Amino acid sequence: GRDTTLRFRESVLECNNSPCQSGPLSPCGTRALVSCKDGSVRILALNPLRQLQRIVAHNSGVPTTAWSHSTSRFLTASDDGTSKVFEYLNSEKGWVLVFTLSVLEIQAPGPKPKMREARWSLNDDYIVLAYQRTPQQQNRHLKVFCAHTGRVLGSLDGHTNEVYTMAFHPHDHRILATAGYDQKVIFWNLPSLQPTAEITLPNFED
Repeated sequence: GRDTTLRFRESVLECNNSPCQSGPLSPCGTRALVSCKDGSVRILALNPLRQLQRIVAHNSGVPTTAWSHSTSRFLTASDDGTSKVFEYLNSEKGWVLVFTLSVLEIQAPGPKPKMREARWSLNDDYIVLAYQRTPQQQNRHLKVFCAHTGRVLGSLDGHTNEVYTMAFHPHDHRILATAGYDQKVIFWNLPSLQPTAEITLPNFED
């Protein structure tokens, strides 16, 4: 019968000895986005496996990246407190910078907030960034942006400690679930920026 063996190919990336930090596949499964601690990102084609483009996106590490559901855009989120959105232009220019998002509320010396997660909503209308706060951010750990313009829509205020994971509803682009080290799972309505439900987990030990 037909050979259905799943085969993998190995390729070595030139990352200047900088560790890779993220590598999500595109929704269609034909691209991979690899970010490194030196602030660079690489767009890879998977069949055949090859590098399409390398972009030096930030001056600091890029711990998380995310594809839009349309695959025409992707974002990088860096420990410098910014996230950058790139869009595919054409075969000659590849992916180009569209705009930069920032979670920095006060342009002052001191530690920058570290990015933890980045998500696009199901319809690619919203971008949500989760980050580790600094004293300037108080209790704000989540910021919402318009994915079309980069405009800040507001913050999701409810967690009292760092948010470590989040996920959009698979069918309703308005609903986001977040979970934090404060032992809370919160469900949000994105258009209103308000929580719709909250669960507090019992105490636990690592």
